[in-house]
Amino acid sequence: MTSQYTIVNVVATATLEKPVDLELLRQQLPKHVTWDQDIYGGRVAYYKTEEMEGKVSIFWSGKLISVGTKSVEKAFQELQKTAKALNVKLKTEPKVQNIIATTTLKTEKDIDQIISELTKR
Repeated sequence: MTSQYTIVNVVATATLEKPVDLELLRQQLPKHVTWDQDIYGGRVAYYKTEEMEGKVSIFWSGKLISVGTKSVEKAFQELQKTAKALNVKLKTEPKVQNIIATTTLKTEKDIDQIISELTKR
Protein backbone atom coordinates (compact mmCIF):
# COMPACT_ATOMS: atom_id res chain seq x y z
CA MET A 1 0.00 0.00 0.00
CA THR A 2 1.47 3.33 -1.08
CA SER A 3 0.78 6.48 0.91
CA GLN A 4 -0.11 9.67 -0.91
CA TYR A 5 1.32 12.77 0.70
CA THR A 6 1.76 16.44 -0.09
CA ILE A 7 4.78 18.46 0.99
CA VAL A 8 3.50 21.72 2.47
CA ASN A 9 6.71 23.27 3.82
CA VAL A 10 10.45 22.74 3.52
CA VAL A 11 12.82 24.39 5.99
CA ALA A 12 16.41 24.71 4.76
CA THR A 13 19.44 26.61 6.00
CA ALA A 14 22.73 27.96 4.71
CA THR A 15 25.35 30.44 5.90
CA LEU A 16 26.76 33.43 4.04
CA GLU A 17 30.51 34.04 3.88
CA LYS A 18 30.20 37.17 6.04
CA PRO A 19 27.88 38.94 8.52
CA VAL A 20 25.10 41.21 7.23
CA ASP A 21 24.20 44.76 8.26
CA LEU A 22 20.42 44.29 8.33
CA GLU A 23 19.51 47.96 8.60
CA LEU A 24 21.69 48.80 5.61
CA LEU A 25 20.22 45.83 3.75
CA ARG A 26 16.70 47.18 4.25
CA GLN A 27 17.84 50.55 2.88
CA GLN A 28 19.46 48.91 -0.16
CA LEU A 29 16.54 46.55 -0.98
CA PRO A 30 13.44 48.24 0.52
CA LYS A 31 11.03 46.50 -1.86
CA HIS A 32 12.16 42.99 -0.87
CA VAL A 33 13.54 43.25 2.67
CA THR A 34 11.52 43.62 5.84
CA TRP A 35 13.48 44.61 8.93
CA ASP A 36 12.37 46.25 12.15
CA GLN A 37 14.56 46.99 15.17
CA ASP A 38 11.65 46.08 17.46
CA ILE A 39 11.16 42.60 15.98
CA TYR A 40 13.51 40.16 17.74
CA GLY A 41 15.72 43.10 18.71
CA GLY A 42 16.57 43.73 15.07
CA ARG A 43 18.51 40.45 14.77
CA VAL A 44 16.60 39.20 11.71
CA ALA A 45 15.39 40.52 8.36
CA TYR A 46 13.13 38.80 5.84
CA TYR A 47 13.77 38.60 2.09
CA LYS A 48 10.84 37.96 -0.28
CA THR A 49 10.28 38.77 -3.94
CA GLU A 50 7.11 38.34 -5.98
CA GLU A 51 8.63 35.29 -7.72
CA MET A 52 9.53 33.48 -4.50
CA GLU A 53 7.31 30.74 -3.13
CA GLY A 54 8.58 31.12 0.42
CA LYS A 55 10.71 33.67 2.23
CA VAL A 56 14.21 33.71 3.64
CA SER A 57 15.12 34.90 7.13
CA ILE A 58 18.49 36.66 7.20
CA PHE A 59 20.37 36.96 10.48
CA TRP A 60 23.14 39.49 11.13
CA SER A 61 25.54 36.54 11.59
CA GLY A 62 24.98 35.52 7.95
CA LYS A 63 22.73 32.57 8.74
CA LEU A 64 19.85 32.08 6.27
CA ILE A 65 16.65 30.09 6.83
CA SER A 66 14.29 29.35 3.96
CA VAL A 67 10.66 28.55 4.84
CA GLY A 68 7.46 28.16 2.89
CA THR A 69 8.60 26.30 -0.22
CA LYS A 70 7.06 23.00 -1.23
CA SER A 71 10.22 21.29 -2.52
CA VAL A 72 13.84 20.91 -1.47
CA GLU A 73 15.00 22.20 -4.86
CA LYS A 74 12.92 25.37 -4.53
CA ALA A 75 14.19 26.00 -0.96
CA PHE A 76 17.80 25.66 -2.14
CA GLN A 77 17.12 27.96 -5.12
CA GLU A 78 15.65 30.63 -2.84
CA LEU A 79 18.68 30.49 -0.52
CA GLN A 80 20.97 30.90 -3.55
CA LYS A 81 18.79 33.72 -4.92
CA THR A 82 18.97 35.55 -1.59
CA ALA A 83 22.77 35.25 -1.47
CA LYS A 84 22.99 36.56 -5.04
CA ALA A 85 20.71 39.51 -4.22
CA LEU A 86 23.00 40.35 -1.29
CA ASN A 87 26.11 40.04 -3.50
CA VAL A 88 27.57 37.50 -1.08
CA LYS A 89 28.52 33.85 -1.64
CA LEU A 90 27.26 31.00 0.48
CA LYS A 91 29.88 29.67 2.90
CA THR A 92 27.96 26.44 3.45
CA GLU A 93 25.87 24.31 1.13
CA PRO A 94 22.11 24.51 1.73
CA LYS A 95 20.87 21.82 4.09
CA VAL A 96 17.35 20.55 4.72
CA GLN A 97 16.34 20.90 8.38
CA ASN A 98 12.68 19.86 8.20
CA ILE A 99 10.03 18.75 5.73
CA ILE A 100 6.37 19.01 6.65
CA ALA A 101 3.91 16.89 4.71
CA THR A 102 0.24 16.03 4.98
CA THR A 103 -1.61 12.86 4.10
CA THR A 104 -5.09 11.46 4.37
CA LEU A 105 -5.27 8.19 6.27
CA LYS A 106 -7.62 5.54 4.91
CA THR A 107 -8.41 4.26 8.41
CA GLU A 108 -8.61 5.72 11.88
CA LYS A 109 -5.38 5.65 13.86
CA ASP A 110 -4.83 5.97 17.59
CA ILE A 111 -2.27 8.79 17.82
CA ASP A 112 -1.24 7.79 21.36
CA GLN A 113 -0.45 4.27 20.14
CA ILE A 114 1.58 5.59 17.21
CA ILE A 115 3.60 7.85 19.54
CA SER A 116 4.17 4.97 21.93
CA GLU A 117 5.46 2.77 19.12
CA LEU A 118 7.74 5.48 17.76
CA THR A 119 9.27 6.28 21.16
CA LYS A 120 10.12 2.60 21.77
CA ARG A 121 12.60 2.62 18.86
